[in-house]
Amino acid sequence: MNEQERLDRAKNALERLSSAPAPDPLREASARRRFLEQAARLRTGVRAARQTNRGRLTIWLRGGIAISLIVLALGAMTGVASAADYAVPGDLLYPLDLSIEELRLSLARHPEDLVALLLAFADERLQEVEQLNSPETEQQMEIALEAYEQTLIDLALVLDSAEETDQQALTEMRAQALSVHEQRLLVVRQEAPEQAWPGLDRAIEASQKGRDGGRGNNDPEKTPGPPEDKPGNSSPGQPEKTPGPPEGVPNESSHKTKTPGKP
Repeated sequence: MNEQERLDRAKNALERLSSAPAPDPLREASARRRFLEQAARLRTGVRAARQTNRGRLTIWLRGGIAISLIVLALGAMTGVASAADYAVPGDLLYPLDLSIEELRLSLARHPEDLVALLLAFADERLQEVEQLNSPETEQQMEIALEAYEQTLIDLALVLDSAEETDQQALTEMRAQALSVHEQRLLVVRQEAPEQAWPGLDRAIEASQKGRDGGRGNNDPEKTPGPPEDKPGNSSPGQPEKTPGPPEGVPNESSHKTKTPGKP
């Protein structure tokens, strides 16, 4: 195609465009309205997407803050619990220490776990007794001794409710631990003030009974008899009777001895 032909074709195309009919005003208005509606929908979608993203960001931020607070709270509680573990009667954190121990016992599901926990708590009470062994902290030591005895009572209840197949092993575990406790309590008693001896004696007796399986003294009980210096059938306040001569035999003391007279 030469240059002249290309010019002719372009001229014909321009002539066809110039002869095109004028656009319909109604169609132009309808097209404009559809364009504006589509633009409004696009703006609404963009705004909603921004709000959604902003809400998600807020949720993430709130969730992150909540998780951070939980982590901080757990860390603080762990630190407080660790500090309470070293508390003794009279300290501010001592009730918290006992509450944590109760929580740990409530979470245990097996008798061996309960026995191990109770023995550990009894050992902790004994450490408190050793730490409070002085005249200035006698009352606090008495609280620790009472808590020690109560722990041994709880231990006996757990062993009584355990299965027979587990009782022997658990009883041996208790006996070994309480044998050591008894020796430690005896050492504490040697250094303790006299006012603390009754509480220590009760704790020593409780550890002995727990070591022996709760039986206490294994010697057979003896029935008390009459005192050695009194006969068995004598009644107090009555003189002891001297047996007299058999019946029918005259008592020599009752007859007077006759003196032979003069013839």
